[in-house]
Amino acid sequence: MIPSLFILESCEKPEDIIRSVKEKDKRIGFAINPETAVHNVKPYLDEIDQLLVMTVNPGFYGSKFLPETLSKISEARKINQTWISRLTVALRLIQSN
Repeated sequence: MIPSLFILESCEKPEDIIRSVKEKDKRIGFAINPETAVHNVKPYLDEIDQLLVMTVNPGFYGSKFLPETLSKISEARKINQTWISRLTVALRLIQSN
C-alpha cells in the first residue's frame, strides 16, 4: 500500500493528520523541503511509514539536484533504524537512474 504523503511544512498539526490517516488504517508519510532540517520531522518518525526528502526545490521545472540534501537521509536513518533497508533500496534506485 502506498502511503499518503503530506508536506510537513504545510501541516499546522502533523499529529492530527497522522492520527486521522492511521484511524482509516492507511499508511502515511511526510515530505520535507530541501531547506527543512530533519529535527523538524523527528518527533513523528516513529509514527510515519515514509519520509520523502526532496532533493530539488519544488515547483520549479528543471531544478538542479541539491547534493547536500543526501545528508538528511543519513540523519533520518540514524534516528529510525527500521528504515535502513527501505532507504537503502530507494537510494539504489536513485543511483541507478
